Amino acid sequence: MIQVDLRSRTPLYLQIVQNIKTNIISGDLQADEKLPSVRELSAELVINPNTIQKAFRMLEQEGFLYSLPGKGNYVMELKTAKVKEQQERVLKEIAAAVEKAYRLGLRREEICSYLDWAEKEENND
Repeated sequence: MIQVDLRSRTPLYLQIVQNIKTNIISGDLQADEKLPSVRELSAELVINPNTIQKAFRMLEQEGFLYSLPGKGNYVMELKTAKVKEQQERVLKEIAAAVEKAYRLGLRREEICSYLDWAEKEENND
């Protein structure tokens, strides 16, 4: 289910995060399914429990998991995770557009006015 490549340059916790996200989105992990405990996964992957905990915290913050104290970590309903992922994608696109606008010499006020214009255009459609 969850695998890591110890030779990869990608940090282990990020490999775990991506692996679990992929399993959730593909349907291999279902909503409300319990994940292995931090200790179990740590022993299985032979990595530090703190690394597993860091990955689980990140997945919880991103809306892919929820935690029940004393009971473990569970998969969040997929539509919630998808919404969060879509929001992240939009934010990255906006950040890239803003960066490009600054490189073109636009000022903050101009960028904001373009965003206002785009919003009005979207609402008029």
